[in-house]
Amino acid sequence: AARYTQTGGTLITSAIDIRSEFGHDASFSVLAGGLSSSAVTLGGALGSGSSAMTVSGTGTNWSNSGTTIVGAVAAGTLDIGSRAQAFTANAVIGNSPGASGVVSVSDLTTLWTVDGLLTV
Repeated sequence: AARYTQTGGTLITSAIDIRSEFGHDASFSVLAGGLSSSAVTLGGALGSGSSAMTVSGTGTNWSNSGTTIVGAVAAGTLDIGSRAQAFTANAVIGNSPGASGVVSVSDLTTLWTVDGLLTV
């Protein structure tokens, strides 16, 4: 399994590709701090396995200037909760046949903004 956990600070990157290849799960968690990206893909994989991204915690902010794909060609999960704020230009949930995508926004104090097209 591959895992990234951020508990403070800011990560700035052009793209995030969370892959679960050959049965190995992958997770990416931002529990405090900030994240800025231009593309995010979850569930880009060969074989079985799952990819998960969590954005959670008061003051946690994620800004994605491009498209967020949850369930590109395999299973992908995006959880946003606990007063986190998430923004993406566009979002696709379940991108191709056989792919599964799940997005959860857990409470009333959490914000997920899709500025453009949300495709399910």
